[in-house]
Amino acid sequence: ALTRTTSTRSTKSTKARQAPKYSKHAWFFRRRQTPVDPRLLDAAKVLTTVTPKWTERVKALQVIGEVSRDLHGLDSSALDQLKIPFVTQLGDLRSSIVREACAALTTVSEESGRALSPYINIFLDRLFDNLFVTIQVIRETSHECCLALIHNAKTTKCFKSILRGCKDTHNVVRERCMEYLAELLRTFREAMETPTFVF
Repeated sequence: ALTRTTSTRSTKSTKARQAPKYSKHAWFFRRRQTPVDPRLLDAAKVLTTVTPKWTERVKALQVIGEVSRDLHGLDSSALDQLKIPFVTQLGDLRSSIVREACAALTTVSEESGRALSPYINIFLDRLFDNLFVTIQVIRETSHECCLALIHNAKTTKCFKSILRGCKDTHNVVRERCMEYLAELLRTFREAMETPTFVF
């Protein structure tokens, strides 16, 4: 007697055609890109370079802190717009600019928390360059900002920058990075009790 066999290949291809590409609830898991607050966009334009007057840049940095508090933190859309302006102003040798940039970045980290984790190494690497400058205000405010970022972001992603800093040619950077490593370990221990850590 002859038996009729069905092609396995054709069966699989039929199932593949019938299977939906996305679950009917997939839209729920897609992250929406929220519009960036116009005040932040205006501030970012001012802070992208060091050309504008220092008073205008100070005011723009203060706006970032205020908006961050108003919105109770910034999302990735806003932080993408601000990472270059922050790095640019942190590299200025005018103490008033660096002090205000550190204050704004600290406020952003306090309000945004874990949302800052993808950007933390960018900011730390820039701040490490300020740890050995001759201007004390820049050194101290940059150091305090580093501690705030590590504590508030609650992520092990910053370990990469800290480890690199421990091998820096400047003694003060190596010394500070040991403090940052200790702060990271303290934050990690706290996270064991309240699981909010980002690996």
